[in-house]
Amino acid sequence: MTGRLAWRLSLRSFAPWALGKNPAPRPRGQPLPPGSLRSISPPLCGKRIRYICENEAIPMPLHWENVNTDLPYQLIPLHSQTHEYNEVASLFGKTVDRNRIKRIQRIQNLDLWEFFCRKKAQLKKKRGVPQINEQMLFHGTSSEFVEAICIHNFDWRINGIHGALFGKGTYFARDAAYASRFCKDDVKHGNTFQIHGVTLQQQHLFRTYKSMFLARVLIGDYINGDSKYVRPPSKDGSYVNLYDSCVDDTWNPRVFVVFDANQIYPEYLIDFH
Repeated sequence: MTGRLAWRLSLRSFAPWALGKNPAPRPRGQPLPPGSLRSISPPLCGKRIRYICENEAIPMPLHWENVNTDLPYQLIPLHSQTHEYNEVASLFGKTVDRNRIKRIQRIQNLDLWEFFCRKKAQLKKKRGVPQINEQMLFHGTSSEFVEAICIHNFDWRINGIHGALFGKGTYFARDAAYASRFCKDDVKHGNTFQIHGVTLQQQHLFRTYKSMFLARVLIGDYINGDSKYVRPPSKDGSYVNLYDSCVDDTWNPRVFVVFDANQIYPEYLIDFH
């Protein structure tokens, strides 16, 4: 609360709205009304509000469609005639035949998008630069992890780290062909589903499909990785000035390791055979 205005914070847009004059004093011990700032002492409340209000509202991507804020995420199929579809297919097709694509879906998750945008703004402010190195990178996985990634983002503790040669983080590849090595088949038998070798009501065998993510990743400043890293190493020996990610080769990076999920937005899901 500042001056004679009460403020409400929107976790969706992080933008304030003036609500009017100060409300009547609340009796000691009475619960805060819904939407109030909980667990923040009065001396800190004003500082917290001013800090958040200095940030611009995070806009929803203009190309998102039919957004339903009641859902944790949405998968929007892309039509093969659209520019967006062909951009994704072209990246995939640099190292894998794009005719193998079954479908491409856009992932719309407002929470993960806001986390990603806030992290990007934080890195730009910390570095004092107008832009942060950002790339579209591939991540192959098993279908059993797809929904969890769409909701919660990547988590190497659950999704696996495939040897962790360059650090204990989430691995991404420049090339779809490399990422496809870590995709596991989902074998469909008629109307049934097989995973981990369990099949119910087996009929005739259809094609085998795999799933791969194309993610927007803030790789920032990177350095050669090492299996012992649990976070990016320091640039100058301090505990403050760290690199943003690790790679397999700084001269020609093909594998990227990210330790902070907020540096990642899983943007597209590619199903292919």
